[in-house]
Amino acid sequence: EIVFTFPDYIKITHTLCTNKKRPCIKMCSSDYIFMVNGIDSFGLYIDTRNNIESEVIQGFESIIAPYCHFKVSSKQFPIHKYPINEELTVGPPDKIAIAGMKLSNLICRGSVATAKGIRKATLYGTSGINKSKRFLVSKLTPNEEATKISPKVQSALAKAQMGGKAVVK
Repeated sequence: EIVFTFPDYIKITHTLCTNKKRPCIKMCSSDYIFMVNGIDSFGLYIDTRNNIESEVIQGFESIIAPYCHFKVSSKQFPIHKYPINEELTVGPPDKIAIAGMKLSNLICRGSVATAKGIRKATLYGTSGINKSKRFLVSKLTPNEEATKISPKVQSALAKAQMGGKAVVK
């Protein structure tokens, strides 16, 4: 496990782990984008103004490669196109951004819970139908004449079958 920490922002960290590899894209010679989750990412800029040798960058890439899905972008697009203004600072996220991040996290959890619930309901429904089928087959005796089902019941059965197929997908 590798943990990125930032001395200016102690609360902000990023962890790379061999068990949970996430994408990392090299945008140009010294700009990297690390994906945190499906909606969040952060950029890492290695300052090459001091003529850092390519061996240092290659060493960095060889260290992070086993911990992420490392790809080099086919287009060279630098994150920092302009000179860095040392007077500019970035503060921690404001209240609205924090509320938005919490809300997106809850929506993601709700989606996962809903999908799990649908899978469980489908599983229980299928096993219940199979139990009923086995019970009815064991209790019923074969009849020579065909069973007559009203058009209304046939329509309801067709709709139930289509609904069952939609839930399974």
